Amino acid sequence: MKTHVDLELGGTTYRLVPSPAALLEIAEKVGDPMHMTIDMGLAARAPSTARVFGVLRVALQASGHTLSDDEANTLLFRKGVGHLYEPYGEFLGALVNGGTVPEPSSGNRQERRAGKATARRSTG
Repeated sequence: MKTHVDLELGGTTYRLVPSPAALLEIAEKVGDPMHMTIDMGLAARAPSTARVFGVLRVALQASGHTLSDDEANTLLFRKGVGHLYEPYGEFLGALVNGGTVPEPSSGNRQERRAGKATARRSTG
């Protein structure tokens, strides 16, 4: 059972630890983590850069890393927002899952649905 998310920035690995303090601070400053998690599950569109940076900045600070917002923004920018979606999603998942990082499901939603439909046809 994984209870942290590792985020590599600028050659340093930062351990992000979900906590009640991080959950509440993200809810106050960025948005409701449960709503963000549901939005990711629906996969309607990627989260905004401001939301990704905001969540990860709070995660870094709440996990005890002493980076200013400017330092964190610079490191996150250099990583590339496209490379931040996975740790963003893992951290949010852990926040709404009692501190445990959810295990990735096998395949995407469309593949799982296709598999279920095939199973129903073959057994029906």
